[in-house]
Amino acid sequence: MHDNAPIRFTIGDADTGGRVLILIFEDAFRALDLAQQTTEFKQYLEQLATDLKTLDKTDPNRAGIDIIYQVCTELSSHIYQGDVPLDAPITIELGEPQPIQAGVDVTHLQKH
Repeated sequence: MHDNAPIRFTIGDADTGGRVLILIFEDAFRALDLAQQTTEFKQYLEQLATDLKTLDKTDPNRAGIDIIYQVCTELSSHIYQGDVPLDAPITIELGEPQPIQAGVDVTHLQKH
C-alpha cells in the first residue's frame, strides 16, 4: 500500500467464523485538523482510484485495493464531517472467505 496512507488495515478472524477488516487511523492523520484530514483523505482516495485504473485485472492486489477503496469511499463523507471517532479501530465483518475473482466478463451473455 502507500507509505503515507491515513489508515492502516489488517484482516483477522471473526468470532462468527468469517473474516473482519480492521481500520486504524494513523496518529499523524488524527493530529491534523478537519480541513487537513479532508484534504489528505481525498488525496488518498485519488491514489487508490489511480491504482485501480492502472493495475491489471488479474493482479492479485487489485481485489484488496478495491475493497479498501469501497470502504474508504463509504467513510469519506463521515470523515469530512468529523463524524468518525478516529481514536478507536473500526471493525467491519466481511463474512465467510470467498474466492477472489478479478472480474467477470458478461458481455457474451444473451438476454432472454
